[in-house]
This record gives sequence, C-alpha cells and structure tokens, in this order.
Amino acid sequence: MGLNASFSAELLSLIFENQDIANLGDASGVQGSSSAGAVEIALIQSNGSEANYTGYARKTVSRLSSQWSNSGNSISNASEITFPTSTGGSNTINKFRIYYGSVGQSPYSLIIGEDNLTGSVTITAGETPKFAVGALTLTFS
Repeated sequence: MGLNASFSAELLSLIFENQDIANLGDASGVQGSSSAGAVEIALIQSNGSEANYTGYARKTVSRLSSQWSNSGNSISNASEITFPTSTGGSNTINKFRIYYGSVGQSPYSLIIGEDNLTGSVTITAGETPKFAVGALTLTFS
C-alpha cells in the first residue's frame, strides 16, 4: 500500500510550499519553516552528470504556493522556470533533479527527487533551456 493521496498532497505542500501538516503529532502538527527557503532545479545529462554548458547554473525556486501546483501525489511548477542561456558547449539533457539544503549552502547537495523529460533535449550555444508552466512534474509514489 502506498501513501494516502491526501497525506501525499500535504507532504508535498510541506516540502515545496512550506505549508504545515496539521494534527500530525499534536494539533499544531508538523510546521513549515519560519523562512520558506528554496529548492534548486538541475538539468541532468544522459550520462547522469549535471549539465555543464558554458553559462549553466541551477535554477533556484522558492518554496511558496505561488511557485508550485500540488495535485494529489504530484507537484509541478506553477510558473516558468528559465535557466541561463548557453554561451558555449553542448549538453544532451534527459532528466531534471530537485535538490534541497541548508541556507547558505551552495550548491544544495541533498536530492528530493528526479524524473525523466518526455524526450532528450540538446542544448547548444544561444539556447535558453526552460520549463513551461506545468512541464516539470515530480510524482510521489
């Protein structure tokens, strides 16, 4: 048996939207952080390593409900996520990975999850990788 859909949604809301889970333990439940913080989105190459085109950097996304859309056991981006434009090199990207870490730690090193893209994308000079609203989805199973 997997997690209950309602609890999955609450857990994803805690992780991605900094929302409390009421009544877990006591009436106050599990509390969100006093400061929402953020997660980092990374582009992953077909060989499993992180993108390294010239100009690449992970994208930081706030842990706020305005940035994420929660749908039961999955979470997706509620606004466009745009990475820096490639100024050189070439990468074939087939996955994204979401990281978390302590404030001040850079880059974050703890993995929340990852998923495959619908198809591989080759990034070359002049291209700007981006995820349209709802295009980046992580399913909790």
